[in-house]
Amino acid sequence: MKHRIGMRNIKTIIAVFISCLIVKILGRENYFFAVVTAVSVMENTVIGSVEGGKNRLIGNFFGAFVGYVFAQVDMPQIVLISIGTGIVIYFCNVLKIPKAISISVVLFVSIVVDSGAGDVLAQTTNRIVDTTIGVFIAVLVNVVISPRNFCESIYKERDIFLCNSEKIFSMIDENVNFEKKLKILENSYEKLFENMEIYQSEIKLSHKRDDRVRKIESYLPILYNIMIEFRSIDKLSEEENGKYIDIDELNNTKEYHVRLANKEYLLLQQELQKQ
Repeated sequence: MKHRIGMRNIKTIIAVFISCLIVKILGRENYFFAVVTAVSVMENTVIGSVEGGKNRLIGNFFGAFVGYVFAQVDMPQIVLISIGTGIVIYFCNVLKIPKAISISVVLFVSIVVDSGAGDVLAQTTNRIVDTTIGVFIAVLVNVVISPRNFCESIYKERDIFLCNSEKIFSMIDENVNFEKKLKILENSYEKLFENMEIYQSEIKLSHKRDDRVRKIESYLPILYNIMIEFRSIDKLSEEENGKYIDIDELNNTKEYHVRLANKEYLLLQQELQKQ
């Protein structure tokens, strides 16, 4: 299998570089927290980075707060770290920010471990500043540099679905097994639906709707119905090749689902002509 450097990887590299540069310019202690946060916030989607960044900021502030409080307690560090880790994890789950758990715990532990090395309040503030730099840079890079175009992905999967639908109808007429084509069609529908959901989330930020995507969204239920009818026909074809008692009933049922598939496909063609 060939592996290539994806756009998310490239944007992560850029976010890490800029974060390190800012940390260096500001004359801060080290790059660790800015880098780790930038990497954890970078997502495949803009909305993913925005939501992830917001959640990690909340988690970071909470982890830093717990770390600062526990650093004031006169107990063995092993006990403080164990109890505090459980508290941070619990409240991250309560706040419904599970993806922030790792960085929040790391932040908490670092403050407690380094509490004897100097001013705890200053260390806590520095950790918060460093992680905040990582969050904002990762989100900014993801927004500005080559944001993923989900519209193109939607068009592509729609076209794959339509192409395979036509092939399956031809194979049904010729009484040829279409199981492989059905799997391709099901996969394209799954990706289409997934990209449509992400697109709906993304436009909440951009407020820009694509007219063609709006049209596809309107006949998405028709695509689903066609897929369901194809599944039924495929299942009946399997039974036809097996031990089915009443072959006439089976053929009648199969013809029924073929008619339904054709009916849905006709509706689809009408929708496509409106574009």
